[in-house]
Amino acid sequence: MPLLVALNSGLTVLYQCITLRGSKVDNHKIIMKIPCEEAVWYILPIIRKEFTKSLIKDHGLTQRKAAEKLGITEAAISQYISKKRGDLKISNPTIQKEIKVSTKRIANGNAEIMKIEICRVCRLLQAKAILEKK
Repeated sequence: MPLLVALNSGLTVLYQCITLRGSKVDNHKIIMKIPCEEAVWYILPIIRKEFTKSLIKDHGLTQRKAAEKLGITEAAISQYISKKRGDLKISNPTIQKEIKVSTKRIANGNAEIMKIEICRVCRLLQAKAILEKK
C-alpha cells in the first residue's frame, strides 16, 4: 500500500495543545517538523538501507567497509540488512536506478561524495513522494 511522504513545501505542520487567551499562549507545546527533520527520521534510514544493500551486493563490500563508506556503525549496517531499520521500500524504478548510480559513486569515492549522494537521492524521494510499506 503506497505511503505518501510529503516533505516539500506542502509539509503538514502539527500543532498540539494550543489555546489562546488574550495575548498569551497557554500550554504552548508546539510540535513542528521541518522537511529535513522528517527526512532524518523517515527517508534517511531508507536511503541508507538501500545504499547498504547495493554496496554489499553489487559492489562486494564487507559490512565493515560499507559502514566506513556510509559513515555509520557496523551495527547500523546489520540492522539495515536484517530489516530492523528503513522498513519502507522504494518502489519507483527511476529512484532505484539513481540509487545504483549513487552507490557506484560512493563505492569509488570519499565521505564528501557520500554526503552529496545522500542529499541527491533524498531530494529525488521528496520530489517523487512515494514509498511503499513492506
